[in-house]
Amino acid sequence: MPRRLTKKVRYIRLPEKRIAEIDAIVGSWSKETKEFMRSRLNQYKPRAGVVKGLSGLFRWFTISPRKRDLAILKNPEILTDWQKRFEVSGQTVPRKAWNHILEKELSESDQAYMLALLERELSDVHLPDELGDLFEKIYRAHIRKEYTTDPEVPQAPIILFIGTSGSGKTATATKAIEQIFFDSEVRPEVDLVQKRMNVMADAPFWKSLEEVEPDLASEIERRKRLRRYERLAKIPLISTVFRKQIGKNLSDLEEQSLMVDFARITPNDFQTALSGEPGNYLRRAFGNPRSTCIRHLEEAHSAFARKESGRASGGGPERQQGTLVDSSNIIIDEIINGSRDCLLIATSDQPEIFDSAIYRRFVEKGLIIDVSDYWLKKANMREIIRIEPVIGDVNNQSLFNKSPVDC
Repeated sequence: MPRRLTKKVRYIRLPEKRIAEIDAIVGSWSKETKEFMRSRLNQYKPRAGVVKGLSGLFRWFTISPRKRDLAILKNPEILTDWQKRFEVSGQTVPRKAWNHILEKELSESDQAYMLALLERELSDVHLPDELGDLFEKIYRAHIRKEYTTDPEVPQAPIILFIGTSGSGKTATATKAIEQIFFDSEVRPEVDLVQKRMNVMADAPFWKSLEEVEPDLASEIERRKRLRRYERLAKIPLISTVFRKQIGKNLSDLEEQSLMVDFARITPNDFQTALSGEPGNYLRRAFGNPRSTCIRHLEEAHSAFARKESGRASGGGPERQQGTLVDSSNIIIDEIINGSRDCLLIATSDQPEIFDSAIYRRFVEKGLIIDVSDYWLKKANMREIIRIEPVIGDVNNQSLFNKSPVDC
């Protein structure tokens, strides 16, 4: 099964002026320009390693450091006119032309921060804030195993998304999983060395940074310790011998990622014509019960639906469905009593056909989320209309006015 690291805060060191400059230029772009530039930035890979080091050393000895003023990216004519791009870059191959322009305009940190901004603004699925907060609590309680008495957090890590076909339940569940569990947050890290120089320039020479700005001094020391332990964690022998000490210090300084087993389960993963095998295939799809895992079960009614036949020895489809229901009951019981370390997130548009015992477990121990309830709130509906493409001459403002009232 595929293993993934959970979310982690990724810091990008940039001066405050540069952060404001990138924010301003991204904000000035239209939606089409943002989508276009996101594709270009995803295809561009900054030079790294020995070549980048030698190039920087040569430039430092011979000429002044390269000034990246974003003049080209601020010019809409160059962004949209391929002939001008060829003139500016001196390249006749489109991809090489863009690589030359981006290498001239953006550093590696600039590219990472700009790409993170574009990814956040171009998201085509809206995750309601209240649902995001709920999933954050679930993540803390059932993935990071933190103790909580919050009544909103389900007792057992079994969650069922329901809603009519086309209500967005699967897209919303996927967005919640990716954004809350796995998407690393990119934060611009102000260059503290430069900030320290600015602070100390106005202070008397006999005073230390701890006396002038104690918060800044403690933050600089924290980041130094964090980077030191991160470097030690990458050295094979040292990381093995001092694993506990390094891990404890890293956890104290900053929240670390966790390795989890994540997979999406669809009906194709367990439906088969082999007699008695669907239940075994379903158990196999849930993976090792001792490993921390997250399972997104799509079209859950395929596995949880009750048998239609009332006879003890029904036909082939009834027997196959019976094996799925029996295996599902066992798996959910294992999750509830803790013998299987799994967070189950299921989606279905037919909860009425669920086996009664399975549905009762979601009601009593887990959590049932009807995504349609979130779209009744005007703020959420407004956001959906904003990110959806406008068809014809429909005015967005008229759609906002027709949105459901606040609940």
